[in-house]
Amino acid sequence: MLIRSMFLLLVLITTISTNSFYENWKNKLKKLKTETKDKVTGKIQEKSQCPIAWQYFAASCYWKFPIKRSWSEARKECARFRADLVVIDSDNEFDYIAKNVTDLREDFYVGFHYHYQ
Repeated sequence: MLIRSMFLLLVLITTISTNSFYENWKNKLKKLKTETKDKVTGKIQEKSQCPIAWQYFAASCYWKFPIKRSWSEARKECARFRADLVVIDSDNEFDYIAKNVTDLREDFYVGFHYHYQ
């Protein structure tokens, strides 16, 4: 009887340990799933911050007006969207605009930003 009780106790301890092990892994996987979902959702929301027909690149939204306007009219139109004319800050941004937003054979406006040193 003592041996049988010890055996049952050993089985119970093993079962508890195994359940604890699996529970621990289950919690880790659940946490990883949540973190991954949050990262993906964040990226989707980041991209969906741009209005329809605008293009997303490097945390900014770009749109080429379909109607030609003067510089001041173009800037006012941007302001309606709580935006402004593009200020190109990097070679990557220039390359993106050149390839995706405009045909470089066409005129387009940029906002001018002068850094005095």
